[in-house]
Amino acid sequence: MASAGNGSAPHMAGELFKMMAGVDLVHVPYRGQGQALTDLLGGDVQARSLPRPEPPITSGPESCARSR
Repeated sequence: MASAGNGSAPHMAGELFKMMAGVDLVHVPYRGQGQALTDLLGGDVQARSLPRPEPPITSGPESCARSR
């Protein structure tokens, strides 16, 4: 699970999700959400913890550009 760094709001939200869902995920800290999103879209990480709800990414370049 990628996040914007250790102790960040997305990291803490991901840890809460892990605890509540009873799943085992490995935290991968990044310096910001931009690189985390790039690695998520590139398949280097399987999940990303978000600081706030975002609209779903459907398909096409405008969908990815809208997400960040």
